Amino acid sequence: MPASARAEAVALYAQVSVDAIPAAYPEVDFELLRTVEKGRRTSLAAVQPIPV
Repeated sequence: MPASARAEAVALYAQVSVDAIPAAYPEVDFELLRTVEKGRRTSLAAVQPIPV
């Protein structure tokens, strides 16, 4: 099967959940994150996930 024909599982999130991320992580500068070059490590690597 060609690679382009494979089905991939993609997580989908409600917009309200995405909008809540900056408030959940006030220590993260999201404006700065948007300026990080592709392939570079960001400050999010050090953030601990919120248990669900």
